[in-house]
Amino acid sequence: TGSSRSDRVSAIVNVIAPQYEGNAKEWDNDTEISSLASSTVAGDANNLETLLNALTRGKSKRAADAIIRMLNRPECSDIKDAVKNALNVLLNENVQLSIQVVDGIKEAIAHHTNSKGGTRTIDAETFVKNTVLACVWGTVGEGEDVAISRLSEIIGTTDNQVKMARTTARGLIDDDTAIAALERKRRKDFIRDTLLPHLYRWIIDDDVTRFDSNQSHATIVDPEDPSKKIKVHQRIWRLTNREQQHKEFLQSSYYKAFMDMNPSATGVGITVFSEGLKKFKKLVSNPKPESCVDEKVSGLEYAMEAMFGVLNKGETKEAFLCHQCKEGEIAPAEVLELMRLRSSHKLVDAVCCEKVERPDLHIDKEKDCPRMIPFSCTHGKFVEEEGK
Repeated sequence: TGSSRSDRVSAIVNVIAPQYEGNAKEWDNDTEISSLASSTVAGDANNLETLLNALTRGKSKRAADAIIRMLNRPECSDIKDAVKNALNVLLNENVQLSIQVVDGIKEAIAHHTNSKGGTRTIDAETFVKNTVLACVWGTVGEGEDVAISRLSEIIGTTDNQVKMARTTARGLIDDDTAIAALERKRRKDFIRDTLLPHLYRWIIDDDVTRFDSNQSHATIVDPEDPSKKIKVHQRIWRLTNREQQHKEFLQSSYYKAFMDMNPSATGVGITVFSEGLKKFKKLVSNPKPESCVDEKVSGLEYAMEAMFGVLNKGETKEAFLCHQCKEGEIAPAEVLELMRLRSSHKLVDAVCCEKVERPDLHIDKEKDCPRMIPFSCTHGKFVEEEGK
């Protein structure tokens, strides 16, 4: 027909909203709109969509441009503000969720790292590497304008981890390959830690060390369970040369057991062996060169302890106590007591040099002059004057 565009619009409006009786240029900022039923608002939205579709011939871009231009008109400022506020609510919800996700990533990375930025375990390292890789994936491309320092600050990790993640992501994208497990290599001290239980069992072997009669127990970290501490009797090396000790260990069944349990290990060099021995420096030491009887005493007291456990039981004890001593022999009951106390002084006298008088110690002249084992015997040194 020959009717104008405004006439056609008016005709459409009269069909959709026959109750309308006003100026299309005037809007009433009615605050009661929130009280309308949702069905009424839904009906208005449907009618507006129908009208907009008809006016723009179903072109979405044209419809969007028309809405934007309409909202930018001064008379539509109230509508524009209401639309912006409604969209901001949805936008803020999405932004807050995104912030929450990013904060969660930072907290998870912080949870799996220590105060210096290093990871706690191999599993933690794997988690952190793969998480950082996922975070930088979208920033990898031509140019890579995003600064590494900015990414590390957002993610909550180190610059080095971001740099490595970018390199990995770039390789995966370029080669179109799937990600493989990113795991940290075994720590350099892994072999040392694994070796300790086997080294401990070797050290306490009687063919390798002997009990030290001059020392008590030592407290060391349990090689089988580092979270615990154990008390052990101090021991003395039978071999004092470190190279010989290393050679003996490599030929032992303890080393074979270690290699069987760790087939990927290349072996135990003397450096690793020596570092392992340092863990047991409280347990074992070199023999004291000044004592020529120390080894005899140690072996003797070890034997006394073992014999006491046998002789102090039931019928064996009764039979032993019934033994008739010859003149000059130690009574069975006294023998048991000496063994219980591991008091070997009488037996020490038997293996040492004959006692000599010490006039320099003779203070009480009413008593006999003290007699003592020569200094040269007990200390392995010859001196011109006893008592120096």
